[in-house]
Amino acid sequence: MKKKLLITLGCSVTEGQGCWGGTIKSRPSLAQMSNLSSNDLKRFRKFGWPNRVGKKLGFDKVINLARGGGSNSGQIKLLYEREYSDWDVYVIWMMTDSSRFSFYINKTIKDYVPNFIHNSLSKGYVEEIVDIEADTVLESLFYVDVLRNLCKVRGYNLLITYWNKETKNVQGLDTNSENYLYKSPKELFPPIKSDLISPCMHPSENGHEWIANEMVREIKERHKHFIQGDSKENIEWEWDGYHKSRIKSKPNFII
Repeated sequence: MKKKLLITLGCSVTEGQGCWGGTIKSRPSLAQMSNLSSNDLKRFRKFGWPNRVGKKLGFDKVINLARGGGSNSGQIKLLYEREYSDWDVYVIWMMTDSSRFSFYINKTIKDYVPNFIHNSLSKGYVEEIVDIEADTVLESLFYVDVLRNLCKVRGYNLLITYWNKETKNVQGLDTNSENYLYKSPKELFPPIKSDLISPCMHPSENGHEWIANEMVREIKERHKHFIQGDSKENIEWEWDGYHKSRIKSKPNFII
């Protein structure tokens, strides 16, 4: 019998950012965030909601593909390039801001965040599209269908949720799908004015526990096939969000 693997997709919220362990007290700038995060990445990935959910649902292992600044399209590309045929696979995708996008650049899957990082490609993209809300939602809807079909072909179980309230429009066109965590559009993010939010405006460690509890509660109510057994105190886990392309490992690949 194959062991049970939970794969999580998303951005910084899914990577675990905000699990500082009390090391920051005030909101850092974007420049400071980059330096601070590099020192705490291992802690983020260990204490974020993915490992908490994996433990609560009794999985054998969690592999987290999420990365800070990740886009919806970039995350699907990462999953597409990886193979987990030795496992019984369950996927939870916490979608991010639909305006983010990705390209293969120098054999690397690179994400772009036009709302915060204003490089020339991001600027050109924003100038080219007509409606940064409607057009990018349609782009994300395409990747929702790509992921559904990818999981269907590979025999993966799939659940989709989101943390950004603007992303509800992606679910709004398809509220009946069993792939959505909630039956109707609902963002999964802790209350802002509380100890559940860290100074960097990501969920704190208590906030990641809040997300995990909310997710598990809904899974037990509507998606019982994601429950693998009793809760575990410890779990095998791995972060695998490096964006270097692995597509050359695929059979018959020609370049």
